[in-house]
Amino acid sequence: ELMYTGSYWLIMGNPTLCNYYSSTSSYEVKADGLIEQWGKSEKNVSADTILLPIIYSNIYYNIQATDASSTGSDTGGYDYNVGIEPQPTINSFRISMTKDSARYILWRTLGY
Repeated sequence: ELMYTGSYWLIMGNPTLCNYYSSTSSYEVKADGLIEQWGKSEKNVSADTILLPIIYSNIYYNIQATDASSTGSDTGGYDYNVGIEPQPTINSFRISMTKDSARYILWRTLGY
């Protein structure tokens, strides 16, 4: 939606310019240039390199990751801490988990 202020046009609601969705990784690019990407790691890994579906313009983007096990036997997840390793690149980053297990790691990034 566009709104004219009398001086300039505003894009309201930050519509999506392009997107891609799959079972392992997805992304959306908003009209203001914000890129959101998300996905899940392979199962049964204690560390994984995540290759982003599209690249960022620099390495200064936010990365979030969490244990996504559905075993039901976890006691709050305290034994399975997820870490994001330093030195991401514009198209990848590494994640790791404190224990080897048949667990997925969900990840999400935001940046420009």
